[in-house]
Amino acid sequence: MTLAAGCAGVQPRSDGPDSPPVVDAGEPGAADTDDGTRSERQPAASAPARSDASAPTLALLRQSERSAESGDLAGAIAYVERAIRLNSRDAELWLRLARLQLAAERPERAEQLAQKAIALAGNASDEQRAGWLVVADALEAQGDRDAAARIRARWRTYRG
Repeated sequence: MTLAAGCAGVQPRSDGPDSPPVVDAGEPGAADTDDGTRSERQPAASAPARSDASAPTLALLRQSERSAESGDLAGAIAYVERAIRLNSRDAELWLRLARLQLAAERPERAEQLAQKAIALAGNASDEQRAGWLVVADALEAQGDRDAAARIRARWRTYRG
């Protein structure tokens, strides 16, 4: 039995208060460039697998990437949620889930998950920066362009 078959019954979670946050896989859709214009990004599954994660976590992330590449965002989200259950303190996993939620057009949920990733990032400035940029994308998707622009202005060039 493959890993995918073992997850076939997993349903996407509701956005209720008991739902755990989720992680990123490189967000699809439009993104700001350095000159402030928008450009298209590759699908959420384009993020490389991490070398510091356990073998089961890496396997789940690879499955998530495959699902996202095939257009199955619900499946991609479910795999990352399972990875988070294995390692709930990993900010990168929460960020991956946030990006997938953004790709699934759930910006409120993406914002919550990115905030969780930021909280877990601690002093890791690269993870904090990535989290804040996802928050900016989520805010923009919710119609708050001014707040998104302020966040991007601060974090686009942030270097710890």
